[in-house]
Amino acid sequence: MCNEKFKSNLLQNYCIVWGQIFRNTITYQYKKKLENFEKMLFFQKWTKWVLIDSE
Repeated sequence: MCNEKFKSNLLQNYCIVWGQIFRNTITYQYKKKLENFEKMLFFQKWTKWVLIDSE
């Protein structure tokens, strides 16, 4: 009885931990993509300014 309960708790904790890791990884990747997107937008604006200034 005690052993079965221990196993189920262990499995539950294992699932919770993996869920958190998975969620953190997803949010981290999303933030990275967002940062890259913002950098890309900034770079596009910057190149437009440079092109306009050089004319």
